[in-house]
Amino acid sequence: MKFFKEIGKAFFVGSVIFLVVGLIEYFNGWEINSGKELLIRFLYNQWYSVSLYMANSYFFYFIITRYKGEWFKIKHLSKGFLGSIVISLVTIFLLRFIEAVFFKGIAVGEFLRNERPIFYYVSLLISIVVISIFYAVYYYRYVQERKVKEQKIIAGTA
Repeated sequence: MKFFKEIGKAFFVGSVIFLVVGLIEYFNGWEINSGKELLIRFLYNQWYSVSLYMANSYFFYFIITRYKGEWFKIKHLSKGFLGSIVISLVTIFLLRFIEAVFFKGIAVGEFLRNERPIFYYVSLLISIVVISIFYAVYYYRYVQERKVKEQKIIAGTA
């Protein structure tokens, strides 16, 4: 896996997510009060997006490598998908922890007492959508490569 290529993809995906979420919020009445507020929201969005993307992409490549040509079987796909959800939840928790404890100065105990599942829904939903797109794109590539190989075999035997 090429690290800088993946970072570039992560920033692109994060920017698309920022635009989509921003449009949804705008049409639901959210207003931009200042450029600073917009920049801070963008930076937080990128922080979460890039971290989630990179954590999941490393896991995704691990799954592809481990199961090679068999990773599109249902049991391997389900392992990969469930693993990605767990990795996303852990990553979101760690990002929230760093934000609260190191950036906002909240005590660890207070942070843990105040954590609620509702804080994870939006990030997890976005992450699941991106993971699904990942798997769909790679499945499409897999099917196309398999068709090309079959055509080469047919052409070679003819």
